[in-house]
Amino acid sequence: MALPFLGADSSCFQGRHSASAYYTIAACTQKRKSRINGLLGGHGPRRQPVNGYEKIKPELHVIESEPKVYIIDDDPAMRQLLGAVVASMQLCPQPCASADEFLELCTPSEPGCVLLDVRMPGMRSLELLDLMRRQGIAFPVIVLSAQANVPRAVRAMRAGAINFFEKPIREQELVEAIREGVHRDVQHRRVLTRKRCLQRRIAKLKPGERTVLNCLLRGKANKDIAAELGLSLRTIEVRRAKVMDTMQADSLAQLVRFALYASLPDREAQALEPEGP
Repeated sequence: MALPFLGADSSCFQGRHSASAYYTIAACTQKRKSRINGLLGGHGPRRQPVNGYEKIKPELHVIESEPKVYIIDDDPAMRQLLGAVVASMQLCPQPCASADEFLELCTPSEPGCVLLDVRMPGMRSLELLDLMRRQGIAFPVIVLSAQANVPRAVRAMRAGAINFFEKPIREQELVEAIREGVHRDVQHRRVLTRKRCLQRRIAKLKPGERTVLNCLLRGKANKDIAAELGLSLRTIEVRRAKVMDTMQADSLAQLVRFALYASLPDREAQALEPEGP
């Protein structure tokens, strides 16, 4: 039978996907890589490295940590029902009865997303969104409301929500929204990890090597750099080789890409992310 908050398509609560499955989620710690790759569309043969970006390997915890879906709602029945949907996706639901409980339980260093009821006692949803932004808690947030209207939806989206749904919501729409939220968060963390990796490499460069790097980024040849700095061509060649080694770049073009990628704002860097794992 269809559940009222989901609408007509509520098949996940029939048979093996009953609400009681919410409390017995043994699958949360199994096959982590395959699940996250599934959410990211990563099934199939491994692609060849694209533009050398695969040499910037994300930290293992970014890839292997099980994404959590935080369910913030003061209604226990609603938390249980939403938790069953999350469990049916083989993700880990984390129920929270209030915004304060979410702030106590959340782990911003691990991937996930948030399902947030718009009206709760205590801290309201828009207040929580603003606090998350100020504290650097960057989980994608999906807002749910029993009494949605355009101004409320606009305020939520402006506050940082990625989606806004009015109850009842169809199961498939909710699943797709959660999948998109987790996908966004994992991809964002990969971008940050790659950027930090490159920034650490740049920080290892000695002042003379960084000067050579800056000249290379301006398109100067070795002999022009030597003339500009008043150094021998051999000295420039040695420093350039050291820059290439420290940055782990195979070519000048790759070196330029790495340096530019490290300096871009997060959103622009994510737009340049290549396809591939």
